Amino acid sequence: MKTNIKSEILDWARNFYTCKQKQDTEREFTKERTLNKRGVLWLGQTCNLRCFFCYFTNKINDKDHPEHKFMSLDKAKEICFKLKTVYGNEYVDIQGGEPTIYPPIYELI
Repeated sequence: MKTNIKSEILDWARNFYTCKQKQDTEREFTKERTLNKRGVLWLGQTCNLRCFFCYFTNKINDKDHPEHKFMSLDKAKEICFKLKTVYGNEYVDIQGGEPTIYPPIYELI
């Protein structure tokens, strides 16, 4: 008997999302807002991709846009220092464009 892969995938997906919905309804959510210990560092809008869904495309394509270029390493380090010492953040999410192509990424990390 030949199995239908498409049918198996659809069955798996239905089962997966049904289980997920059951879990979500059993969970209790809070309405309290609390700060977490995670800071965000936006390095700039430089990116080597051109995703069709990107909402920063105008900034990425415009080389003269003030937010296009990556910030300097000194400025990035200063922001990280401030996130830790002033705001008490324990983690920093590095974002903006594509941060893995930031030339001094290793030194920043």
